[in-house]
Amino acid sequence: MKNTAISDKSFAPTHVVHRNVANIFAPDVDGSYERRNPRLVSQAIKGERVQVHRTLPLRDGFSQEAYSISTADGTNGWMLGPLSYPDHPANPHLPLAAIGDEEEGVEAVVIERFADVFTPGGFGKGNILGCLPMGSRVRCIGEPRKQKGGYLLQSISLGPQRRKSLAPQPAYVFADFLSKELPEQVINLAKSPLTALSNKAVAVASQLIGSPYLSGGTTPFGMDAAAFVQLIYRMAGGIILPRTLEAQTQDKHYRCSEQRGRGIWNPQGEFKPGVLYFFREGGKYTSVGIGTNYDCLICCSPQLETIGYHYLHEELPLGKMDRAVALIHPRPR
Repeated sequence: MKNTAISDKSFAPTHVVHRNVANIFAPDVDGSYERRNPRLVSQAIKGERVQVHRTLPLRDGFSQEAYSISTADGTNGWMLGPLSYPDHPANPHLPLAAIGDEEEGVEAVVIERFADVFTPGGFGKGNILGCLPMGSRVRCIGEPRKQKGGYLLQSISLGPQRRKSLAPQPAYVFADFLSKELPEQVINLAKSPLTALSNKAVAVASQLIGSPYLSGGTTPFGMDAAAFVQLIYRMAGGIILPRTLEAQTQDKHYRCSEQRGRGIWNPQGEFKPGVLYFFREGGKYTSVGIGTNYDCLICCSPQLETIGYHYLHEELPLGKMDRAVALIHPRPR
């Protein structure tokens, strides 16, 4: 039985995601949440802003909610709330909280591929509470504290709790894994040369090598080709790009150069650093690579198990290279 959702997008309050990773499932043809066979279309990470259009209670002997949401990149879908039994919450923290309800502190972004979150006692002694993927945004409480061994720990907020009577649970991450300079603040997109942005994008892509391919995934735990492009440029300069490869090739941030031919195309017989190379197979874009130097791409493709290097002399089942694009003075949306 379907739960029909009537989304009222005339008023959609903005909320902050407080889960480390929250799956977003495709709506059914009528916009309802399909419970029997949900299909993953995207993911939201901690600190991401989403618009909530409707909340739908789900009842099957337990208490759970589904949220009809949209994200900054234009994705629309359903996000599930925490699974919990009455008066016994499995997760004391809210999956979403309205803007203005978040705790005090300075916002910071995770700049490493992953950042473990643990309780007091130091890494290896405290309990691991979870793992934040690259791009997550957290609220830092106070200044980092130096521990034995010379490393710094930063106290962070885990987000508002369901019951205000509960004492906040302390949590820490390695301070070196965070940056209080947000990506959109580090690079002045209106004045930066293209090479500065491209070089940083290549550096971020290099950190993602080894991440598994996952259709609908958007984090280093697993991501698809479109999410790979999104993440490297969001981390490089705070740029929000569309959620599909087709839309990315047409995006206003790009200077597009269409070239078709047999095999791999590139203008001088080499790859250019920071340029994105899109591959088409079966009439649609399926794979993408970012140039690192004259003979190497970092590729994300459903034909490959993990993100990795592809060299000019290699023949990989990526399809036919169809388009090469470069960013030009982009600006955040």
